[in-house]
Order: sequence, then structure tokens, then C-alpha cells
Amino acid sequence: MSDECGERGSWQRVGDEAVLIAQCLPGVPVVVGGNRFGAGRELLRRFRPDLLLLDDGFQHRHLHRDLDLVMLDATDPFGGGRLLPRGRLREPISALRRAHAIILSRTDQAADLSSLRQRLGGIVPGIPVILSRHRPVRLREFGSNRMVPLAELAGRRVLALSGLASPEGFHRTLMDLGAVLAGSMVFPDHYAYAPDDILHAQERAENVAAQLIVTTEKDAVRIPIVEPGDMLARRLLVLGVVLEITEGQDALEGLLRGCVGKACG
Repeated sequence: MSDECGERGSWQRVGDEAVLIAQCLPGVPVVVGGNRFGAGRELLRRFRPDLLLLDDGFQHRHLHRDLDLVMLDATDPFGGGRLLPRGRLREPISALRRAHAIILSRTDQAADLSSLRQRLGGIVPGIPVILSRHRPVRLREFGSNRMVPLAELAGRRVLALSGLASPEGFHRTLMDLGAVLAGSMVFPDHYAYAPDDILHAQERAENVAAQLIVTTEKDAVRIPIVEPGDMLARRLLVLGVVLEITEGQDALEGLLRGCVGKACG
């Protein structure tokens, strides 16, 4: 268990997502532990917070929770419709009825959002369904962290570099920004990049005449640091996104206010 997620080199120990969360929320304790109950008790003992936010905790039934928010990727909401090991679902779809709200991500990339909403209405009648999308907000050079205008991607040939569960959404975002997707290098989710991988990315960019290599903030946590002035620092850009609620903001804020009220009461 660790709350030292702010150190760049610690991602192998605590996970890339924990490091990214800590970087985005300076001053907020981020505790990681295989035993969620024990991690929560340690967090309460050391930091005495008013609110605990548990990531990926819907199946941890032995933990008390005041609010359950379940996020589904609108481009693949039900993981093939089969439970592990035949599919990607950890529980039957009917388990969604335990949720207080469903948040649909990538709704701007969904093939048939209307049909998905109708199906969810049959599974979780009366539960708020909140729509969201991943909105690109920043672009920076990997080596120097110098900010680059998002418009820099428009019309440029780009090689997409990622190790994500769903790289297709990243590719779509690049194209929505006007980039020409000249090629892609896709690695497994949470992939630990080696220096050779980055050299191969540079070679691939040359082969497909890509002017830029673009990766995600989550991937950037796992990419070896390059020295300022290195050629890679000028060619590898990191795209940052935020989750933007496009429908259901009032319902979500009402649920959150009610949860905070319980914590502070």
C-alpha cells in the first residue's frame, strides 16, 4: 500500500492510473492496496478524510458505500455480453440494478446511442443515465512539457502510440481533431514501454511519413523519460482529455451533494 503516487517512477509499484490521478489532484491522498478494506482503514487513520472515492470498486460488496456510480463505455457497454472467462463481464448485466446512476462515456462515438439508452431503461428503470464524452483539452511535448495548441494536429500526419484497453477511441479523437492517422502502434493495456519501443515508434513514423507521434497521458506515465533536446522530445506529443458531462449534470450533482451531505452530517 502506498500514497507516494506523485513520484513518476513509481507506476510499476502502484499502477499507472494511480500515478495519473495523483498528478491531476496534487495534495489529495491516493492510497493503493490489494485489500480495499485495509486500504480504506489506513487512509482514514492517516488522513481523516470526509469522503472516500473508490475506483473500480463495484464488486467489492463487503465495503459500505453511500453512492455507486457505474461507468459504461458507450462504444462497448456490455463487454461482449459474457462473463469471465468467456467474456469481459465480472457480473451479470442485471447487477447494474445496484447502481445509483449509470454514466455513459464516449457517447459521441457510440454507434446507436438511442438503442443503448432504451436497453438500459429496461435493465435499470428509474436510474439516471448520464451522458459524457472525452474532450481533448491539452497537448504537450513529452520531453519538455511545453504546451502545444491542439490545432497543431489539424492536417498533420500522425502516428498514434498507445497501450489502452480501447485504443479505437483514442484514434477517433485524433481524427476528430483533424489529424490524418498515418498509422498506429497498439500495445496491451498498462504496457511497460522500453526504450526500444520508442525507437521502433520513431522508425514506424518515418516509414509512414508521420510528422508527429501522439500518445495519451496514461501512456506517458509508462514511457521512459527522454532528455531535453533529444529528437524524440520534439516528435512525441501527449494528448490530455477531460470527462465532460453532456447530459444529466443536475442529476449527477444532486447525487454527489447527497453523498457529501451524509459524510459531513
